[in-house]
Amino acid sequence: LTYTTKSQLLKATQVATKIWFLHSGYVRWYKEERGHQTTVWLSRPGTVILVPSSFLQQVPAGYYLQALTFCQILCLDYAQVTTIMRENPTFRTMITEIADTHTTAVQQYAEVMRLDKGEERMQYLHGMIGSDLYSLNAQVLSSFINMSESSFYKIRKNSMGT
Repeated sequence: LTYTTKSQLLKATQVATKIWFLHSGYVRWYKEERGHQTTVWLSRPGTVILVPSSFLQQVPAGYYLQALTFCQILCLDYAQVTTIMRENPTFRTMITEIADTHTTAVQQYAEVMRLDKGEERMQYLHGMIGSDLYSLNAQVLSSFINMSESSFYKIRKNSMGT
């Protein structure tokens, strides 16, 4: 499947019925409150996109998933996954490990967001997305590391050299 920039993969009120394998591009996870979007996660190329609680418990996701860039994605739907899990216990273990890896990464992100210095949060983001720091939407990235867009530009310029 391909998704163009800003295409919705999932709405917050929907149940996640797919596991996506992100071949290329970036997908942002965001919440919308009082008309304001806050990016809460970025999925990078080569990663698996799984909204663990929604997919495994079949409850609403609570997040919007949107293509931040053009994306090439493979996916398995819930029926395919449950069939494979029934027939192959190793696959069930893999799904659990993917969910655990995502949970750990989100916990690490939460720790970084507690840091007072914007430079430290910018370093985290740079470590996560590398040089794409300069090509992805600055408003989305600044929201992800909890800073204003103007602070984002200033810190990126001062700490990253451009």
